[in-house]
Order: sequence, then C-alpha cells, then structure tokens
Amino acid sequence: MTDPIKAITGRIRRRCGSLADLSLEQGISDPWQSLLFDGGRHHIALRLDGERIDEAIVALQDEVGVPDFVIPGHLVAEISVAAIDRCADHALIKLDAVTIRN
Repeated sequence: MTDPIKAITGRIRRRCGSLADLSLEQGISDPWQSLLFDGGRHHIALRLDGERIDEAIVALQDEVGVPDFVIPGHLVAEISVAAIDRCADHALIKLDAVTIRN
C-alpha cells in the first residue's frame, strides 16, 4: 500500500515542481478508525525554494482545493493548508489531511 504522505507530497510536487523546488521537511501519521473505515490523520510540512515561490504557493493551494484529490490506495477525505510561513528565500507550508484506506 502506498504511503499517504509520500503520495500527497508527490502529487503536489507534480503540480508545482516546475515553479519551485519542493522538499518534504516532516511527515507525521496517526492511525484513524471509525466503525466502518481505517485510515490516518497526516501532518505534512513542505518547503518551497526558488524564484517563483509565490506562484508555487498558489499552485499548491489550487491542487489541495481540487474536490477529487486522489492518491493510490487511499481516499483523501480531507486536506487543507494549515499554515504558510513565507520567508525571503523560501516558504514552509503545513498541510493536514485525513485519508481512508481503499
């Protein structure tokens, strides 16, 4: 089964990788269950570097806002930008996501 953090990061990298260098700074997953579903809660910290960071942030926000955000082996039930820390030469972005295993 695909690691949700790597899959989410990969999907975002495909969207904004031509605009800025994207690296995964931290990824934390906690198991999540309901009566019918198994999945996880994920906290992801990404770093963007490059000259077109602001454009990359917009692309990232657009990608996270897509209603059918899908990754292999999981349904992304919820994903949001929790924080953006913009510095002169980079940006740190925190995402929160909930996935359900297919």
